[in-house]
Amino acid sequence: LALVHDTPITHTIPTCGSNYRYYTATVNNGAAWKVIGLRNASVTWLYLNVYSDAAYSTLLCSTAAYNSWEYIVINAGAGVTYYPRTDSSGAATTYQIEWWDGNTLLTVSTGQGPYTLGSLHVAHSYDINLTAGITYTFTVNVTGGTEDIVIRLHNPASGACQPFTTYAATADTGGAGVSESISCFTVPNTGRYTLVVYNKSNGATDTTYTIDVTTAAPTALVHDTPLTHSIPDCNSNYRYYTATVNNGAGWKVVGVRNASETWLYLNVYSNAAYSTLLCS
Repeated sequence: LALVHDTPITHTIPTCGSNYRYYTATVNNGAAWKVIGLRNASVTWLYLNVYSDAAYSTLLCSTAAYNSWEYIVINAGAGVTYYPRTDSSGAATTYQIEWWDGNTLLTVSTGQGPYTLGSLHVAHSYDINLTAGITYTFTVNVTGGTEDIVIRLHNPASGACQPFTTYAATADTGGAGVSESISCFTVPNTGRYTLVVYNKSNGATDTTYTIDVTTAAPTALVHDTPLTHSIPDCNSNYRYYTATVNNGAGWKVVGVRNASETWLYLNVYSNAAYSTLLCS
C-alpha cells in the first residue's frame, strides 16, 4: 500500500493469513528528514522495518514497541522510495501508521508555526541546522488540544535511518495538552538535525502548537546596571557577556562580587569567539 504524506491510516494484522503488512513511502516534497510513525493500540509487540528495495530484502533500520508508540526517521533524498513493513509476530494488532514527507526548516526564533497534529496523526518532523558548540533550547508550546506529546531531537551523525530510541535529546514530562521543552542542548557536531513531535494519545483532540528555538546567547552588560547571576547554567560552568564602550574612550571596569564559597574566575576577551584573552 502506498502511504500518502500527512494521511494516517488504521490497519490490523494478521491479514490474509500473513503477519506482515507491506507499504511504500515516496519522497515527493524534497530532501529532508522524514518520519514513519506507528501507534499500537493493542497489547502486543509491533515491529517496524524499513527497506531500500521493493523486494523488502535490504534492511535500513528497524524498531519495535509493546502496546506503545514508535517511529523511524530517515534522512531522505528527493524522489527516493522507501519500503516499510510491519510485523505483529502472530498476535492480532491494530495500529495507526503515518508517513510524514514534510520539509519544514526551523530557524533560531520564537513562535514558529502554528502547526497542527491531528487526533489520528502520529508523528511530524521539523528540521533545523545546528552549529557545534552552541547551546540550544527547543520548546513546543501547545496552544490547543489534548494530545500527550513527546519531542525528540535526532543527530545526523547517528545515521541516515534511525529508530525512535536513537535520539540526541528528548522531553516527555508534561502529559495531555501540555507543552514540552528540551533545555540546554549543546550541539556535538554541526549538521541538519530534526525535531520529532509525536502524538502518544488515542482519541485525543487535534493539537496545535508553535515551536521556539533559542540559544544561550551572551548577555549584554549595560553601564551602571548590576546583574545577579548563577552558574552552572545550562549544564555549563561558563556565562558569557558583552560590554560595549558607549561613553567615550577612558578606563572602564567590569566588576564581580561572589556571594558563594567558591572560586569565581573573570576573563576578558577581545573577540566574539572568546578565544583571544586580554586579561583574567
